[in-house]
Amino acid sequence: MNRFYMKWLLVATVGAIAILLLNVVVMPRAISLSLQPAATAGVSPQQGNEPIELHEFAFVELAGRVGHEGYFPIQGEPVPGKEYTVRVKLFGPVQNASVDLVSANGNVLANVPLSREYSWTFDGTVIVPNQPFRVRAKGLDSSGHSFMVDQVTTKPAVTPQTLEIVLFPIFPVLAPGTPARFFVRLVNFGLPDTFNLSASDTPSSFLVPSSTSVFLASQQSTTTEIATVVPQNSDPLASFILKVEVSGSSTQARNSASLDLLLESHPGQPLVVRVKPGSCVSPINSRARGTVPVAIMATPQFDPPTINQRDIYLLGNVAPTRISVEDVGSPRLEDCGSTAPDGRKDLLLFFESEKIVAAINNLLKPGAASGQKPNRTDISIPLSARTNDGVLALGFGVIQFQN
Repeated sequence: MNRFYMKWLLVATVGAIAILLLNVVVMPRAISLSLQPAATAGVSPQQGNEPIELHEFAFVELAGRVGHEGYFPIQGEPVPGKEYTVRVKLFGPVQNASVDLVSANGNVLANVPLSREYSWTFDGTVIVPNQPFRVRAKGLDSSGHSFMVDQVTTKPAVTPQTLEIVLFPIFPVLAPGTPARFFVRLVNFGLPDTFNLSASDTPSSFLVPSSTSVFLASQQSTTTEIATVVPQNSDPLASFILKVEVSGSSTQARNSASLDLLLESHPGQPLVVRVKPGSCVSPINSRARGTVPVAIMATPQFDPPTINQRDIYLLGNVAPTRISVEDVGSPRLEDCGSTAPDGRKDLLLFFESEKIVAAINNLLKPGAASGQKPNRTDISIPLSARTNDGVLALGFGVIQFQN
């Protein structure tokens, strides 16, 4: 054996030993482990796929301004025996899914098949059970594996209530220093009872009423109006929060609702508004024709002719057909039945009756109970405007709406 061959054999042998040592000592072989994630609330443990999470379950209803409608969560707890649309958010590779409404002892009270609305959002319909329940989603993932997952929530259970509550602003814009009005609609689907209502807000203002009581027979409804003035010194970056709680005197029925509304960034100008000047009742018939006069009354602090006449709206979107500057009376409430001049120039506006009636019906719709229309309803209707300096001006006129 020649020296060249022996040298080559020695180098090859040393190299092989080095590679062996490198694998054994320096770079041990990777060990493949199949890890199962721990089962946690809201996460479905699956093999070979990312977990599926149930992040949201809500009863929703169609709501919003005309032309801007959408599905929004209902206020308060749902009513047992009533059909609702539910909206569910499932994150992960979901192929198909449904949700179970599960009682405290683990029984499935209802199963809700879901259809995909978009992306991770699914919709379905269900008749609400008459006992508390929690929510559990189940189905197949994109690989055909089954999954089951509980909702991520700090709330122990959904507790259906026989008292339905709807809370909404009469005008959606709030500005520091201006009046605000809200409707509270109650419908009793349970036993007759006297219900006690209490209201609170942040920042704190003088709510009228802040508490009241009303008797409701079974299937009876009522609407209460809450009035206030947004504090002048409100933080313009803050929001106005109104909360209403209602409970039965002899039954266990109770429910609550809240609104969280943004404030305008600058203080507004409060307006004194008179519908049909010279009338303290200001009746408007649902079949009225012609025009309705509405006055913005002058005060020692405000001159109505400084309003931009092209930026005046009643009930959100009804513009006047004619405007004149006249002295039609005093802004004092006790002078509502008189048109005797007070020496100040008011702004007199005329609106089409049919448009006012349509806007009032739309205003009352969010809280209306099907098939129930009172013969007459005393309500506030909003008037909004901008001054020539761009300041938001808000006021409410009180009318008697007659069906």
